[in-house]
Amino acid sequence: MRGGIRVYCVCPGYVCTSMQDRELVWEASLRNMTAAKVRAEYVALTPLGRIEELEDVAYVVVFLASDLARFMMGEAVCATGGASTGAPAGAKNSIISMSTDTPTLPIQMRLDQFSG
Repeated sequence: MRGGIRVYCVCPGYVCTSMQDRELVWEASLRNMTAAKVRAEYVALTPLGRIEELEDVAYVVVFLASDLARFMMGEAVCATGGASTGAPAGAKNSIISMSTDTPTLPIQMRLDQFSG
């Protein structure tokens, strides 16, 4: 790492913003349906069961700027509530398992441990 700079790309999902509201209206007009119906489809496609808030994206950025991400570099981080995984709706209690380089240090966590 040169100059102490780490580079990341944060890839958000359906974020609740005024721009998203305009997109909902636009998509609804293209699909001949209501914006509320399009929004409901977005929620149904998101395993965490809701539209992403600005704070959800901000928390990812704060994590990436912290020492907790000190060994990450050049990563594209999807913060989509699972929408990009193809997981079924309601999968928020799924268990994520991953192994570190040391087999004796497995990491397991439930996604619902991180909800407010």
